[in-house]
Amino acid sequence: MRHFKDPIKNILSEETVRFTGGLHFHKNGTLYRETIEGEPQYVGEPSPEIDSAWNQLLKGQYMNLVGDEATSMVERTWKDEHGNYEVA
Repeated sequence: MRHFKDPIKNILSEETVRFTGGLHFHKNGTLYRETIEGEPQYVGEPSPEIDSAWNQLLKGQYMNLVGDEATSMVERTWKDEHGNYEVA
C-alpha cells in the first residue's frame, strides 16, 4: 500500500493469505496436494466451499470512489474491456 495516498490508505487494509494446494510427491512417487486442516482451500474439485473461499478472499476487490477519494488515483486508472476502471 506504499503507493497509495490518503484518503485511500485510510480505508484499505492488508491481509497476508497463505495459499495451500501445492503438489508434492510421496516417497513412493505418488502425487498429493498439500492441505491444512481448517484453512480455506482455493484449488481442487469444484465445490461451494472453494467458491466461498475465493469470494471471501476477493471481497472488496472493487470499490467506488467519489470526489476527494478519487483524487489520488488520477493517471493511475485504465478502462477495461467491460468499461470498468481499474487502478494500477
